[in-house]
Amino acid sequence: MQRVTFGQAKRLKAAGFDWRQPEVYKPDGKLEDRDDWADMRHDCYAPTVALALKWTRDMAKGIFGWVGHIPYRKTWHYYWGIEEVLCDFDTYEQAESALLDTVLDGLERVHKYRESIRKVVAE
Repeated sequence: MQRVTFGQAKRLKAAGFDWRQPEVYKPDGKLEDRDDWADMRHDCYAPTVALALKWTRDMAKGIFGWVGHIPYRKTWHYYWGIEEVLCDFDTYEQAESALLDTVLDGLERVHKYRESIRKVVAE
């Protein structure tokens, strides 16, 4: 199964992803096995893209995304959708990874919006 990219792992960490994984990205982007869970301040979990999407579904209720495929000129084309946005990809894994990036973008926007509301309410 495809692992998230280093950039996606950092974004997942910032969004609160805390499901323990057997592999982590070190601060330099190197993927390593992890057997000591005591200090994760500088490391990022490296889940599969599918598991990261499951986490976003569990944590961000109401964000709906999907990956599909259609035959086109004797090959399969994969795409993702979130609301009515569609993009064309050559493989399922590419579409799934792009979907994760888009869902993470949405989570970051929601977080920033909630923070701005908290600031206004606190004033």
